[in-house]
Amino acid sequence: MFTSKKEIIMKINKIIFSSLDIREVYQTMSNELLKVIDFDRLSVTLITEDNNLYENFVLSKDYEYTALKEGVFYPMEGSLMKRVVQFRQPVIVGDTSKGRFLTDAVLFKEGIRSRLGFPLEYKGNVIGSVNFGAKQKDYYSKKHIHFFSQIAPQLAMAIENTRLFNKIKEAEKKYRDIIESSPDIIFECTNEGKFLLMSSAVEKITGYPTDQFYHNERYGLSLCHSDDQERVQNEILQLFHGLRGILLDLEFRVIHKRGTVVWLSLEALPIKEGNTIVGIEGFCRDITERKKIGRIKGQSDS
Repeated sequence: MFTSKKEIIMKINKIIFSSLDIREVYQTMSNELLKVIDFDRLSVTLITEDNNLYENFVLSKDYEYTALKEGVFYPMEGSLMKRVVQFRQPVIVGDTSKGRFLTDAVLFKEGIRSRLGFPLEYKGNVIGSVNFGAKQKDYYSKKHIHFFSQIAPQLAMAIENTRLFNKIKEAEKKYRDIIESSPDIIFECTNEGKFLLMSSAVEKITGYPTDQFYHNERYGLSLCHSDDQERVQNEILQLFHGLRGILLDLEFRVIHKRGTVVWLSLEALPIKEGNTIVGIEGFCRDITERKKIGRIKGQSDS
């Protein structure tokens, strides 16, 4: 039996780190846990930054209705969660009908008679808890605490990774939304001329879709008017070679897909890794109308 439990622990730890988002593998982990710990309800709860609320991060149960739902925030005051966080120790409730926590009465109505709350610690801080619930009274004991203590550190680390992953995704989405809503062409490219980022405004301004730029190195330069191409290339090379720190209002022409001339103004900065320049980033603004107005004004003045 010891070997079996050891194998299950190893398998659960492997499952935990098989995804950047713990929610994607939670059910698989839950199924493995059931082989050694009986439960009718299992949840992971996480504390908010102000420590006043906790969230039911993920939840599984073998019955339909529950008042404590996944993805919902609840007050810490009067909860088993607060006790777990306060004392940084597992908490067992043998009989929810006599429980001292507000959530005991709620879960008792749902048929849960005993509970185990286990703290999740990451870098010395309690970030939440794993909560087992059973329909059998006085079910949980020290043997369950001992077993889960071999999984909890890895689970806490995986949950923090999930939080970080979600923050990065949210930041990327906000960044992407800003880029896609900009009327200017926003770009990033390597020293070899490979585009890492090209905003969708490029199609509106040049007539060419973003795919053309991603799949063809130096494609942007190839659209330059033949009279401007060498000048633009030299200016960009100076940026790549560190001979200048920034490009400001570099005006040049590109040929639209329809064959018309579009005037652009380029501003760019080098992308550095340490002291090495690995690419450039910047934006191109359509100044065709500005050029037309300037030309008309020049003609009227003469």
